[in-house]
Amino acid sequence: KNYDSGRWTKDRFQEERAKLGGELTQNLLRLGPTFIKLGQIFSTRIDIVPKEYIEQLKLLQDNVPAFAGTRAQEIIEAELGKPINELFDTFNIEPL
Repeated sequence: KNYDSGRWTKDRFQEERAKLGGELTQNLLRLGPTFIKLGQIFSTRIDIVPKEYIEQLKLLQDNVPAFAGTRAQEIIEAELGKPINELFDTFNIEPL
C-alpha cells in the first residue's frame, strides 16, 4: 500500500490517482485516435491498471469526440496514394 508511508491518507492517495488518471485521459484525447484506442484497451485491464485510472479511462469508451470522415478520407488517400473510390467499393464519410 503506497499510502502507508504516512504522507497521505488512503482517501488522498485515491484522489491523487484519480486526478492523474484524468490527466492521462485528456492527454490521450489530445494525441488522437491511436492513443485513444490504447486508453480504451487499458480501461479493461483491471489486472494491471489501478482502479482510479480505469475509472477515468473508461470515459474513452463512449465520450470521444467525433473524428471527421473527410479527414479520415484525406489520411487514407495520402497514405495509400490513391483516391478513396479506387481503394474501396464504398466508403461512408459519416462518423459512426
